[in-house]
Amino acid sequence: MRGKKKPRRSASRKAARPSRHEMPPEPRDIRIIGGNFRGRKLADTGSIRTRPMKHRLREALFNLLRDEISGRFVLDLFAGTGAVGLEAISRGAGQALFLEQHRGMGQVIQQNVELLGISALSEVVIADTFTWCRQDPALPNHPWLVFCCPPYELYASQAEELKSMLEWIVAKAPTSSTIVVEAELPYDLRQLGIGTDWEERAYPPAVIGIHRINRDSEEVS
Repeated sequence: MRGKKKPRRSASRKAARPSRHEMPPEPRDIRIIGGNFRGRKLADTGSIRTRPMKHRLREALFNLLRDEISGRFVLDLFAGTGAVGLEAISRGAGQALFLEQHRGMGQVIQQNVELLGISALSEVVIADTFTWCRQDPALPNHPWLVFCCPPYELYASQAEELKSMLEWIVAKAPTSSTIVVEAELPYDLRQLGIGTDWEERAYPPAVIGIHRINRDSEEVS
């Protein structure tokens, strides 16, 4: 006597159980860690396109920049969620421009700007960062605070574009401006071609470099 066949699972039941790889990304817990908006949570999509700077790293960085924030024009390149530029505004920066290529993330930055009520101090530009810089846009003539935190792989795949962009920033930025670069250890910041005078801090797996522009003593390799 033949045994009974096991009933097949319905297609609809299978469809109701997406694989782990099909699950939508979950928003990360990203917050402002200092200044006027300390503790405020930021919107996020959880997209793998972005690599938000970890809280401990952001706190360490802004401790180093303590006297180089107030009133500055902030240029947040490859901005992602905008957390770094928003942190600078929270701590007293005067104005911020966020550059982000991906429209969805640009919309997240705009959402965070509105969430914090700083639309008058912020501009979000959805554009390729390299292309935007090559257009030589007009920017404020008082000291800048520039954050360059691109995807790590760009240091290899678009090394020349990255170098040219930073050379443009150094040539354009007013005296006393500050450039902050985040790369992956063990990257040699001197490869960027904007000088050898870097203040470096290692926060594995990242290295943070701070380059200060002083026209009187600037050394360019």
